[in-house]
Amino acid sequence: MRVHRQLCDREECCDMDIAVLTMIAMTALFSATATVEMLPLPFAIAARHGWRSAWLGAAGALTALIAIGALSVTAVDFFPADSVRFIAAACVLGVGLQWLQGMVRYYARLAPLRYGAQSYRAALGALSSDDGSDGGLLAAWALRSTFLRGLTFVVIVVAIGEQQTASVPLAVGVATATALVTGTILAAIRFRGVERVDHGIRTLAAILMTSSGILWSRQDLGIARLDDQLGVVLFAALLIPLACALIIAGRSAALRST
Repeated sequence: MRVHRQLCDREECCDMDIAVLTMIAMTALFSATATVEMLPLPFAIAARHGWRSAWLGAAGALTALIAIGALSVTAVDFFPADSVRFIAAACVLGVGLQWLQGMVRYYARLAPLRYGAQSYRAALGALSSDDGSDGGLLAAWALRSTFLRGLTFVVIVVAIGEQQTASVPLAVGVATATALVTGTILAAIRFRGVERVDHGIRTLAAILMTSSGILWSRQDLGIARLDDQLGVVLFAALLIPLACALIIAGRSAALRST
């Protein structure tokens, strides 16, 4: 009996370690590409008109996002835990599917991506030299862009953390550290050469988020109960060839149409 209990404790500890590592990997991948998506306009403003307006706008947006994240973490305690977890799983699944279909369409050459470096170049082209005369307007643009794109970032990080007991602080810490590192790198290289890295990270994040979202909401979706970590691996293994098949089919259709 004692040996059986020790083996069960070891299995539970191993499952918990894998679950935490999965959450950390998913949060880091998502945070890196979300940061690339969130900062093009502030960095474009900084490149054209200096850092003052860009920093003021971005700092204001980040302060508001931190406040919203703290309020959401507190607010979920007033709702049923099962409902919170299902809503969180649905959010992760929705963003994962959105990113996955976007990457499939991009690799199939059916639609371009307008994130990261593409958004940065578009913002540089849209900003004129006359815009620099109104620092308040530039700061407002940076605030609005960072805040609107950062809302998804906050919601998904909190949603990922809610899937594991007492893991929200860990998810927030990983997301913050990843965002700071990614932002520092982007400030140094000004989005040069980040397309392929960003696309690869976005694809991995999309597959992991979609797989995890399906598993987390499996009971409500009518999916048979599986071990969480085994299920994530199985669903990821199924999604990768499916995505490749869709890419090949999309490219073939594009070639036939031309």
